[in-house]
Amino acid sequence: MLIKEGTTEPTHTQIYSTRQPIANSIDDLLLPKHDTKYRQYLDGQAWFSFDQGSCYNHNTEQHLSFGNYVNWDTIAVPSVWQRQGYGIPRYTNIQMPFSVQELNPPMIPEHINETGKYAIEFDIKQLFWSNCKILLHFEGVKSACKVWLNNTYIGYSQGSYTPIEFDITESVKFNAINVLFVQVNRWCEGSYLEDQDCWDMSGIYRSVYLMARPNIHIADYSINTELIDCYTNAVMAVDIDIGIVPLNNTINYQLSISLSYEGDIIEQDNIISSIDDKVQ
Repeated sequence: MLIKEGTTEPTHTQIYSTRQPIANSIDDLLLPKHDTKYRQYLDGQAWFSFDQGSCYNHNTEQHLSFGNYVNWDTIAVPSVWQRQGYGIPRYTNIQMPFSVQELNPPMIPEHINETGKYAIEFDIKQLFWSNCKILLHFEGVKSACKVWLNNTYIGYSQGSYTPIEFDITESVKFNAINVLFVQVNRWCEGSYLEDQDCWDMSGIYRSVYLMARPNIHIADYSINTELIDCYTNAVMAVDIDIGIVPLNNTINYQLSISLSYEGDIIEQDNIISSIDDKVQ
């Protein structure tokens, strides 16, 4: 159950630059992830505060006092807090992880809804990002989160196994320390749909990173193949959405698309066009 608000970006196909190293084995996946020209990871140690029960009403709770977070404990990001000494991991099959007497869909029992508050400090390493669209990307948060950056409310999202992106272009600072606050709730109304045969644990359990989009970029794409000739051939259609960062000028661009098999290019197409971002 995916719900978004604030500056949350629309769901789209995940786009990875070919400059990012490709994992060739399980061992490669376990190596620390490295920053690139357009990506900066926030993985590592975060300040962390844990509450056994808390209200999670995302429609009204847009402002939250985090206080002096430097006195909090620390926790690894990514991780689940039940493996870090907070709360209790629960295995669920067909039963909800709380008692039958407390079932009241879509409401969640507040007194047992564990809440983790994260604080992460970072600075922007690439100064040319000031001319880019800057996104904050969570690969996975369970089960719901609210996000603030530099005391500005950024947005809310729920959907435990769906990546989340927030547009933080207007809130991020350059040549200064940025403070990211994230409040994560163990359960939300989506938990009634996500309850299944699995361990019920919570937190920022996948990587978090910043991503810069240059003034013209691929925002989304889809590929559709239609089988023809009694399923012996196919027609492939590629739909690409071009995104721009407004600069009040005309942007020229070239888009290249190629289809290859075992290193040999089968088909290739080049598109040369321009966008007047003053009318976007």
